[in-house]
Amino acid sequence: MGFWSWLTGRDEREQDVYANKDQVETVVANIKKIKANEVESARESIKTAIRELNDVCQYAAVVPVDVYDTLFDNIGENIENIGVMLQDKANDIIAYSESSWLEKGLSTIGMGLFKVGEGILSVAEDLGDGVVSVAGFVGGIVSKDFQESCANFVKKEWSHDVFNFYYESDFAKASLFTEDSALAAGCKLVGKAGAYLYAGGVLAGQAGTLGLGSTKLGGAALKVASSSTWGATAAAGLGGLGSGTETGLLSGKTYNQAFGQGMLTGGASAGLAFAGGKVGEKLAKNAAIKEASRAVDKADEAFNSAT
Repeated sequence: MGFWSWLTGRDEREQDVYANKDQVETVVANIKKIKANEVESARESIKTAIRELNDVCQYAAVVPVDVYDTLFDNIGENIENIGVMLQDKANDIIAYSESSWLEKGLSTIGMGLFKVGEGILSVAEDLGDGVVSVAGFVGGIVSKDFQESCANFVKKEWSHDVFNFYYESDFAKASLFTEDSALAAGCKLVGKAGAYLYAGGVLAGQAGTLGLGSTKLGGAALKVASSSTWGATAAAGLGGLGSGTETGLLSGKTYNQAFGQGMLTGGASAGLAFAGGKVGEKLAKNAAIKEASRAVDKADEAFNSAT
C-alpha cells in the first residue's frame, strides 16, 4: 500500500479489481455454488460414510448421522459471508467511482466533521471509562458481578457508534477518504486534542497572551497557566486510564490486567500533559516578565517627561 492509499484509505488498484461489475457477480455466484454444491455434497458423503460405519459397528456403537451438521452449516455460512463481503466492497467502490465531484466534496467535509465530533465525544467516553474503571477495580473486591458490569460499560465504543448513521450511509461512500484511513484518524485526533484542552482548562499558550494587558493580567496569566497544567494533567491521566483499560479489555485481558494497562497509559498521558503544561507556564512567565518590563519603561518615560 502506497502513501496515498494509507492516507485516504482509497487504493486505485483495488478500484480496478472491483470495477468490473460482471466479473464481481460471476465470482460471487461461484462462491454461492461452492456452498450449494461442494459443501452439501461433502455433507452427504460424510452422512453416507457414517451410515456405512454404523452398519458395520451396530453392536459396538452408533454415530448420529447428523453429528457434523453444525460444522457444515458454519462452513457454508462462512463461505456465503465471503461472497457478501466481496459484493459489499464492490458496491462501495462503485458508488464512490460513480458519484459526482460535488457529492465527493460534501461527503468528504461530512466525514471530516463527524470524525472531529467523534474525537470530541471520545474524550467524554474516556473520562467516563476512567471513573468506571476505578469503580470496577475497587468494587471488584466485593462483587465480581459488579466488576463485570463495569467491564461491559467500559468496552462499549459509543462515541464511534453514535455516528454510525453517517459512516454506514450511502452518502459516506463518496468521501475522498474512508472512515478507517489516516486522514480520518487525524481528524479524530484534532477533536480529541481540543476536547482535552477544554477539559483540562485554558491552553497554556493562550494564558500567556493575558500578559499583554497589564502587570496584573501578567500575574493572572501565571496563575491560569499553572491551574491549566494541573487540570490538563488530571484530565489526561483519567482519560488515559479509561482508554487503556478499554483497550486491554477488548484485547481479552482480565479486568485487573486491563486496569493495570490503563494505569500505565494514564500515567504516560498525564506525564506528557504535565510536561506540555510546564512549557506553557514558561511562556506565560516570559510574557509576564515582558509586560512588567514595558510597565517599567513607561514609568521611566513618564518620569523623564515630568522632569
